[in-house]
Amino acid sequence: MIRKDKIIICVIIFIILFINIIQIVFKPFHIYPLNGSIKTTDTALFTWKNWLESEFQSTKENEIKINHGLSNVFIKLKNQTEFSLFKKLNANGVILGKENCLYELNYIKAYTGEDFIGEDSINKIITRVKLIQDTLEKYNKKILLVFCPGKASYFPEYIPGEFLKNRKKQTNINTFIKYSKKHQVRYLNLFDYFNAAKDTSKIPLFVKTGIHWTEYGDALVLLKLNAFFKDEFGFNQPKIEISEIEISKNPHGRDYDIAGGLNLLFSFDTPLLYYPKLKISQKPRNMPNGIVIADSYYWGIFGKSQSSYIFDNNDFWYYNKEVYNNKILGTKNPEELDINEEINKNNVFVIMATEATIHTFGWGVINRLYDAITKKQSQFSNINRYEERVNYWVNYILKDKKWLSDLRLRAEKSGISLDSAIKQDAIYQTEIGR
Repeated sequence: MIRKDKIIICVIIFIILFINIIQIVFKPFHIYPLNGSIKTTDTALFTWKNWLESEFQSTKENEIKINHGLSNVFIKLKNQTEFSLFKKLNANGVILGKENCLYELNYIKAYTGEDFIGEDSINKIITRVKLIQDTLEKYNKKILLVFCPGKASYFPEYIPGEFLKNRKKQTNINTFIKYSKKHQVRYLNLFDYFNAAKDTSKIPLFVKTGIHWTEYGDALVLLKLNAFFKDEFGFNQPKIEISEIEISKNPHGRDYDIAGGLNLLFSFDTPLLYYPKLKISQKPRNMPNGIVIADSYYWGIFGKSQSSYIFDNNDFWYYNKEVYNNKILGTKNPEELDINEEINKNNVFVIMATEATIHTFGWGVINRLYDAITKKQSQFSNINRYEERVNYWVNYILKDKKWLSDLRLRAEKSGISLDSAIKQDAIYQTEIGR
């Protein structure tokens, strides 16, 4: 009996290996690629030099290990087995919550306050934003902070209990909202808006299998920005409305992004999902040019070309590392851009972050704007002090009868007005006193 079992096992292994060889050589089966951040290798190119230096053999070996026949199927089989038997997830930083709700660990840390950076740090950031805001206002330019929810704050009921034991009272996002309100900084509070809408909306704004908000959530955010730009900033904006909604049992886009990254053989169940279609009308001329500095949540709007609904020209500074434009393909490095030129050619800066990324809010942009603006203010204040000194000497000369009499004679000889002569002496006195 034992011998028979061994024979059956050997036959099964042989069949699997044979099918694998057939797949490597002829590729009769379509094998879906793995999702997520996957280790890849270069294709081995044969040359006599590579052969003699053993580079071809080494590269080919790695290529076969990673890309051989049924490797993706074997990986998914392994992942599915470990998940089904032990609830183990083979994905970095992914946490399995109750009822198979999937989280990324950094969202849970943000919800529990584990990544709290402190009130003083947040107050300093918002104080800088306030100065930026007030300075930009003088040139009819705007800055807007957008505070976005995360999955952990939207679905706290599914978070495993062990992560909630040391939950703190203060979180970064609530403290950012607190000090923005205190310093009268313009902000859009999507965090509370989404969490309040959870109880009233029949349409899900997050799903258990995705890490981002749903496409319906994308649409709500776009509508909120559209209204804020029009009502609060006075920008020319079109009329945007949801014209129809497609209902589907199959998740689209990012509604299955975190679950897809688990690379399992079988899919998770999902609820009915709602995919809105937007209608835009009465699109005006001279819509604002704007820069949006944001994390991956803004991709839901930008990636569908919907940023063009509210902007004329829109640069998306993704984590302040790469710049994408709504009209031009390709990317740029934001560090190589002249921040003063960016201020001059744009009407609004939008800094947008979810609770999981807000501990690094702005990703360096706030400091760049602050440094540029305070330098300009210093230049302006120098100009103002210079003019004050000139005016001081003008008034002084007007009160000095002898000086005024001498200047009247000089003006007559030089053929200039008395005012010009006074201004020349006032400037001279200012210059020698600098």
